[in-house]
Amino acid sequence: MNIGVLLRAGVAGLIAGLICSAIWAAIGYYTGYRISIFILGMGVLVGLAVVKVARHDAGMQTGFLAVMIVLSSVIAGKSAMAYMLLQNAVEEAAHEQWDGAPSDGSMISIVAAYIVDEYMETGQEIVWPEDVGTDGTSLDVYPLDIQTEALARWKAMSDEQRQALREEWTFSPDMLSAHLVFHNFYPKFATMEWVFVALGAVAAFKIGGGLGSD
Repeated sequence: MNIGVLLRAGVAGLIAGLICSAIWAAIGYYTGYRISIFILGMGVLVGLAVVKVARHDAGMQTGFLAVMIVLSSVIAGKSAMAYMLLQNAVEEAAHEQWDGAPSDGSMISIVAAYIVDEYMETGQEIVWPEDVGTDGTSLDVYPLDIQTEALARWKAMSDEQRQALREEWTFSPDMLSAHLVFHNFYPKFATMEWVFVALGAVAAFKIGGGLGSD
């Protein structure tokens, strides 16, 4: 295949992917929801952009190229969402410092994050809620069983234990926010997201490779 055509097709697909990932990230940031089906649309649009440039030269190479662009765009979109959420969480945590210490809600979320660590270390399954808000400091982004356990552990702590945990995080708002966003966002490639990532990749391959055209 002509390398020039492949490069032009790649550029077209990349532009489409970047636009889609930017829109997806913006929706996730401003609404607090990650719309999984958008990934399928991303696959279709990237595939169309690639095949439109490749035309009769479309084939396996352009199909695989479209798949790589879609997967990269999904990662870029999720990373952009995480970055923007992190900045918000850092600002919120910094404001909390003026009040003296992180709020009870933030500290219970920290406890929930520790529980997630324990689950992951022991290989216990974590069933993340589908399409819930992604605010890095909200307890409700965690599975119900983890929320319940975190609340129970917080209530069971003595005043001294709670104060010690507050002091551990009071002077580290950046660390607090990064910890919360990591646990609330990155592990949550929910089942439906994986399904739509697969569907988006298949759509990109078939359309970008011209497999559905004459």
